[in-house]
Amino acid sequence: MTRHKSTRLLALLIALILCMSQASAINIVHEKDYEVIPDYSQMDAEMAIFTYLSREMKLSPAVVCGILANIEHESDFSPTAWGDGGTSYGLCQWHESRCRSLFSFCWENGNDVDSVYGQMKYLQHELEED
Repeated sequence: MTRHKSTRLLALLIALILCMSQASAINIVHEKDYEVIPDYSQMDAEMAIFTYLSREMKLSPAVVCGILANIEHESDFSPTAWGDGGTSYGLCQWHESRCRSLFSFCWENGNDVDSVYGQMKYLQHELEED
């Protein structure tokens, strides 16, 4: 791992710890009054993925860290990354039939296939349906 990537991963882990420690206080304040809906399109990819996995999917910090590390390795957090000679696409480098399923899922559900949010919705679909 390059120094840049290890520094970036360390920064993500620190952000994860800080966000998780603050998340319970934020949820207590807002939980009874209203739901705060994050605007994923205004976040950088790393924070949008972290927020979606921890808030929407309610995954543990360890699982979120594992998924973040995998996404960094696969696409360097680029939702428009193509790989494997044009047969894999996106944050998770969905390959061939899974790539086609990603596109179909996003189109059928009104999500932008090039967006972090659309791909996180598909990842959630894959994890919950399969």
